[in-house]
Amino acid sequence: MTVLDKAAVARVVFDLIDDGIRRSRERGLREEPSFDQAELGSFSLGPDGADLDSLELLGAAGHVNEFFRLHESGVEDVLLRKRRIGEWAEIILHGLSEGISGVTFATSGTTGTPKQVTHSWATLEQEIDFLAEVFSTRTRVISTVPAHHIYGFIFTVLLPRALSVPVLDLSAEGAGALARHLAPRDLVVAVPAVWRYLAAGLADVPKGVAGTSSAAPLDPETARSL
Repeated sequence: MTVLDKAAVARVVFDLIDDGIRRSRERGLREEPSFDQAELGSFSLGPDGADLDSLELLGAAGHVNEFFRLHESGVEDVLLRKRRIGEWAEIILHGLSEGISGVTFATSGTTGTPKQVTHSWATLEQEIDFLAEVFSTRTRVISTVPAHHIYGFIFTVLLPRALSVPVLDLSAEGAGALARHLAPRDLVVAVPAVWRYLAAGLADVPKGVAGTSSAAPLDPETARSL
């Protein structure tokens, strides 16, 4: 399996916790004053950062354990001893090195009852090997989607590692930020709502930009316009 690095794992951990916190608070981690995308690894879950209470911290650790299946390597309890995203990423990397069968994604529930679906590393590796050939000429991935959903995990976490290209995470900035950052040979990972915005409001796109769409149908009119 393509080896994950600390920065990639930190993005997934942050998005997992942010998703959980938004269900119980009025704002997520990205709205915290201490949030800095460039310093994600040092972001604190303690009083000097998100200030999660004991139940919130326990819930966050549970989400991370469930996603990365840390119980298979026995390191899940170590999470509760640390308070920084980067420290959690290091624990996860250690767990992965000990041998973990796969990753468990939670469905959104928009098309039925939410459920947990586990994908083995062997299956993910097969898919990434294929996608790395399809997108072999891309020199950067621009993400507008969460890293903990299967679409974001495959295209903005695993694929960039396989291609050895950087990731620009614009998931917190909205579709308007794309206009300032697009460059030739970028791969934009987005959902139909973002593509509709670009089709209607972006006057000039550099040649050689590619894109992927998922999570909902992309209507033919938008596809033709793009």
